[in-house]
Amino acid sequence: MRFVSAHEAEYSRRWRLAIGIAGLVLEAEGRYVSQSAMTNAVLIIAGYVLVALAYLAVGIWNILARRGVSAGPVSASLVLSAIVIALIVLLLVRSAETGVAPQFGGIITNVLIILRSIRILRMKKEPVPYATGY
Repeated sequence: MRFVSAHEAEYSRRWRLAIGIAGLVLEAEGRYVSQSAMTNAVLIIAGYVLVALAYLAVGIWNILARRGVSAGPVSASLVLSAIVIALIVLLLVRSAETGVAPQFGGIITNVLIILRSIRILRMKKEPVPYATGY
């Protein structure tokens, strides 16, 4: 079996926890639908609900997997954040057309998740000798 070093493991635990909490915070923020978006309410609400549920699931998955080395939860955070950034950019373009003030908090948080996810995924795994006594 291969594991990360003790230093990398602590770093991974800390940032997986941060990614998980950020996902939960973004899930909580995803419930807001602006008044200008009410014309397309059904599609927008469905999109927000799907993103909120995805953030909730991926956030919890990362928190539960913070002591592991599985790339699955971190990769899911990376993909979800990339998709959401694309959607936010589309909303920013639309807000420029409608005159609504853009909100950059979601982009910044998602960029941080992407950067930390890439850092975790790039960690080198080291072989650990088989431990006896289990």
